[in-house]
Amino acid sequence: VTSGIDAEMDEIVGIQKELEIEGSDIYLMPLGATKTELEHTAPIVVERSIKHHFRYSDRLHIRIWDDMREV
Repeated sequence: VTSGIDAEMDEIVGIQKELEIEGSDIYLMPLGATKTELEHTAPIVVERSIKHHFRYSDRLHIRIWDDMREV
């Protein structure tokens, strides 16, 4: 999973530089349809957000209801 995130980060940073976007205007959100997936990806995305001065947005609905539908 980390190598996929790193490849995505390289793409995001490339776009940021090309379009001259401030880091504070970029939001990262971890992938995860369940609490278990989110617990794995969130710390990695938080670390990348801090490193690149991006904003972090969590998936609160997953943390509250896990993978329940129609809540």
